[in-house]
Amino acid sequence: MFTPEDSEQWLMAKHVLQSVDFAQTQVVEHLFKLHMFMESVCVCMHRNLAKLHPLHHLLKHHCRGLIGTNSFGTPFLMAKDGSINSLLTVGRDGSQVMMARAYQEISWDDTDFLDNIKVGTMYNVHTY
Repeated sequence: MFTPEDSEQWLMAKHVLQSVDFAQTQVVEHLFKLHMFMESVCVCMHRNLAKLHPLHHLLKHHCRGLIGTNSFGTPFLMAKDGSINSLLTVGRDGSQVMMARAYQEISWDDTDFLDNIKVGTMYNVHTY
C-alpha cells in the first residue's frame, strides 16, 4: 500500500489505477455492456417490432447506428493489430479477458434501471 508520503510510488500507483479504471470503463461498461449486449436487443427490435409499435419508437433512438458501428468498427478495433492495442494498456488480449469475465457475471437483472438506481450500481456509482 502506498500513501502520498511515498511520492513517486504514490504517483505511479495512482496512474496505474487510473489506467485500469479507464480500461474497465471503456471495455466492460461501454464496449461490452452497451455495444455488444444491446446489439441483440436492436436486432430483435428491427426484425420483430412494427415501425409504429411504441417500443420501436422508444428503442430506435438507442439503436441508431449501433449495428453499423458494431459491424464496421469492432473488427477494426479488435483486430490482431487493431487500435485497441494502442488505446488501452490492457490491449486486445486483456480486453477479451475483461469481456469474458463480464459475460460470466452479466444478467438481464442488470438492465433494471430502477433497481440499479436503488442499489447505486448505475454507471459505477457505489455507496460506501
